[in-house]
Amino acid sequence: MVIGTVVAFLLLGGLAVGWISHAQERNKRSIVARLASKYDKRSVDPAGSPGAFTPTRSPDSIPPSAPAKVTVPPAAEVSAGVSLSDMAKPDSLPASASPIIALADVSPEVLSLCVRVVSQYRQAKTWQEKLPFVKDPNRVEPLMQDFYEGQKMTDPDSGKLNGSQRFRFHGVEVITLFYDSSRSTGRVDVALMQDASGQWQLDWESYVGYSELGWTRFKQERPTTAKLLRCFASLGDYWNFEFSDESKYLSVHMLSPDGLTSLHGFCEKDSSLGREVATVLTDSTAKRHVTLRLAYPPSAESDHCVKIIGLAAERWLIEPKGR
Repeated sequence: MVIGTVVAFLLLGGLAVGWISHAQERNKRSIVARLASKYDKRSVDPAGSPGAFTPTRSPDSIPPSAPAKVTVPPAAEVSAGVSLSDMAKPDSLPASASPIIALADVSPEVLSLCVRVVSQYRQAKTWQEKLPFVKDPNRVEPLMQDFYEGQKMTDPDSGKLNGSQRFRFHGVEVITLFYDSSRSTGRVDVALMQDASGQWQLDWESYVGYSELGWTRFKQERPTTAKLLRCFASLGDYWNFEFSDESKYLSVHMLSPDGLTSLHGFCEKDSSLGREVATVLTDSTAKRHVTLRLAYPPSAESDHCVKIIGLAAERWLIEPKGR
């Protein structure tokens, strides 16, 4: 009798323990199922609620009314010759300029074609041999002759290709390749556009930073009529000679594309030009690629203080009618 009672008690105890273990396992599975369901819902949640996974949109899916963001290559710490900040913030452009519209990434096929053109251009031994790879060669030929033979200048050095960018500038598709360089910015940009036959060609003027008058000659001759000069520019803190009134003049420090010659430019702060230049340069912590029209005041007291007559472009790439 006693033995039977003990056996029955043990059987009942075993069933109770088994039931409790089964209940705990069911509860654990239920929790895991709920978590899995919640995770799956987050992964496809179209509302993009806090913590939800939101798929990255392609550039083509960005509404036309929204300014498309442009990705700057990680190695780039300065603004490009084609002003990259303009692409990210088209509303910052002067009223007289057309916005730069970012396009989808460069396709591998087009990128290969553009890289090949740049390579062929560099392999050319004379400037005459470079002409077939340059956009608008008939117009640019005398400028190239002046640059290489008159100004005794050379192309900027370049190293590894670090990235590319595709955009529309004044209605024209442009692809810019970014190369490492020993220039003061650490980078050189090569803008390419298609000719009438569809061949990609370099925008030579923005590539070399061409100026209407060589910087050394400009300082020697001190022209009083405006000359077009491309430069690296930043807001300055120097006032002297005809421009000693700090309260009246905006000071701009300018460096030649080869980094060897500098100038100080001035324009009245309260003028429309002064406000425009200040806006362009305040927007950047680094030296900006800008194209300016400069002239010396009559009977200039110094060769390093000039008057800023106009802002041709807040980049080195400028539309044909502005050249």
